[in-house]
Amino acid sequence: MSVMKVITGIIAFLLMANVFAENVPDVVVKEKRQTMIVVEDAIEAESLDVNMTDNTHGYINGKVCDQCKMIRIKVVPQTQAKAKGQAVPLKSVILRKGQPALVVFTIKDKTATRIEW
Repeated sequence: MSVMKVITGIIAFLLMANVFAENVPDVVVKEKRQTMIVVEDAIEAESLDVNMTDNTHGYINGKVCDQCKMIRIKVVPQTQAKAKGQAVPLKSVILRKGQPALVVFTIKDKTATRIEW
């Protein structure tokens, strides 16, 4: 069998496959709409404004965006503190006053879930 016959056969097959493919009805996929509920937000503080009343309680003042109003976030014993990805005592957050930090908080009750730097 010559190479030319093989190439001609392949081209004929591909052309026929394309014709048949055009006659295949589209498959209709019904998507179930899902709603995403945002439960947390974050403050990317360039200068952390934190006040601690004791080792595990306090508050942080900050803005979610430059145009947003100032909000107060509660620091509670369940708030996690992390330095370079490693857990640190919550009382060390006060040492970050005036330093950059990320404060993740629940939108519903404005409680800090974690503070990272």
